[in-house]
Amino acid sequence: MSDNLQNKLTEIRNLCNDAERLMGFESIENETLQAICKCIPELLSLLGTIELQREEKRKETIGMLNDECSRLRKWVEELQSGMFVNCVYCGHRYGPEETTPVSMAEALKEHAESCPDHPMSALKAERDRLLEKVASMEKMMERVCSGSDMPAA
Repeated sequence: MSDNLQNKLTEIRNLCNDAERLMGFESIENETLQAICKCIPELLSLLGTIELQREEKRKETIGMLNDECSRLRKWVEELQSGMFVNCVYCGHRYGPEETTPVSMAEALKEHAESCPDHPMSALKAERDRLLEKVASMEKMMERVCSGSDMPAA
């Protein structure tokens, strides 16, 4: 917190304490109340300025981090362009002589989505099995609800 803001907060705190002490009397000194009222707009202005500075710094930091991420992604792509990349689950290999329009990381990501040994494949198979089961149960529920599976009375 800036010294100027800290000083204003201390001044307001002192004036508020004075006002609280004076509350026991019949009248509060107008000077004290006026001093408090004078400080409030300036304090609010200072707080607004601090918030704007924080927001600008936050945006600047986010921009710098995005730039750094882009730089690092490009660097990884350049490093991978002259080497082989292997799938750790099935051993499938992408090499530098392959002409792919995407980076090696992208090629490996696409492979992972269809690799039979990748854990995601088991999840997809389980999802498909459950979707089939749900569809079968929905059909059965439709037949039961429509009465077509009910025995004749």
